[in-house]
Amino acid sequence: MPKTLSVLLSVMILLEAFTALHFTLSFFHESIFTFLANMCLTLLNAFVFLILSVVGYVKYHRTKDRTQFRPMYISLIIAMLLAIPVLIKNQIISSPSVLYCNSDPLNNFEIHIDFKENGTYEIITQGLGAVFSHGHYSMHDSIFILEKNWIDSLIVNKRLLNSYNGLMYQVDEQNKIIAGSSIFNVSRKREGRHG
Repeated sequence: MPKTLSVLLSVMILLEAFTALHFTLSFFHESIFTFLANMCLTLLNAFVFLILSVVGYVKYHRTKDRTQFRPMYISLIIAMLLAIPVLIKNQIISSPSVLYCNSDPLNNFEIHIDFKENGTYEIITQGLGAVFSHGHYSMHDSIFILEKNWIDSLIVNKRLLNSYNGLMYQVDEQNKIIAGSSIFNVSRKREGRHG
C-alpha cells in the first residue's frame, strides 16, 4: 500500500476510534457542547474519508489496481461500526415512558426525569441550555433507585420515592424524605421527546 494511503488510513482509524469513544462517553452525559463536538468529529471523519476516496480513485485511475480502494473500504466499515453506539442510544431513549417527573424551577434550573420501560432513565437538566444524562434504574415497591450516586446538584440522593399523590421525593437509605431536597411532580406518561 502506498505511503500516502497508509498515512491517511492511520489518521482515519485513529480519528474514528476517538469518535467512537466520544460518542459512547457522551451518551451518559450530553450537552450542547458534546453535541457540537460530535458534529465536528463526524464532519472531520467525512472529510478524511473523502480525501481517502479521491486519493484512492486517482491512484486507481493511474495504476488500474483495485487494491487502491482498500483503505477506503476499511474506513467505510469502521465508519459503519460507529453507528452502533448511536443506534443503541436511539433504542434506549425511544423506549416508552413508565413515569415522567419534573422539578419546580429553582434558581432558573429545572430537572425532568423520564423513567423508561426498558429499565433506563433520562435526566434532562434545563437552565441556560439542556444537559442530558442517561443510566439504569431499579424499582423496589415505590422506590426508584438510580444507578449513579451523583447525577445533578438538584438530585442529592439516588433514591426517589413515588408517593402516588403526584409527587416524588428524594429519600435516604431508611426511606426518609431528605429535607431541603428537590421535589418532583409526577405524570404517568411523557408527552413528546426533547432532542
